[in-house]
Amino acid sequence: MSIFSETYARLADDVYNDKRLEPRVNGAPFKAIRVVENASGYYGVIYKNVVTHELVVAHRGTEFDGDKLRDLVVTDGQMELIELNQQLDGARETVELARALARTMGPGRTEVTVTATGHSLGGALAQMTAAEYGLRGETFNAYGAAGLHGTPAGGAQVINHVRATDMVSAAGQHFGSVRIY
Repeated sequence: MSIFSETYARLADDVYNDKRLEPRVNGAPFKAIRVVENASGYYGVIYKNVVTHELVVAHRGTEFDGDKLRDLVVTDGQMELIELNQQLDGARETVELARALARTMGPGRTEVTVTATGHSLGGALAQMTAAEYGLRGETFNAYGAAGLHGTPAGGAQVINHVRATDMVSAAGQHFGSVRIY
């Protein structure tokens, strides 16, 4: 089954909520089945569509509520200036966990699909992990991750939704196709 762009957008938004809402998107109920966070500031949630069993890894982006200086200067600044992303290991860990869970999540313990989403910095993490693990997904106003940690430019695995006036999403080339609004 295919996941709609609106679904990805809602999950990319819900990952910022520490109290999981178990959002219903396009009639499909999603449930947060795992939360991963680490000292680098990485925060991700694995959501399960309780009808189709598909898994979506949502990576949280830059936070303005917590340690703004660390997120804005250390993480985003390093990504732009020296192409280093401290949160990539956490994103990889989350995708690897989702892939392990997916192997037995389907009916009759069959494998289900894993995809990725994220907004801003979380979208860059979604692009990098999609490239590395062969995932599909969608991002929203993501920093273009092409060139970071061997992530190639272009392709069709990821759809990157960007606002024409957004400085973050204009800051780099994207992995996947780009839709400008």
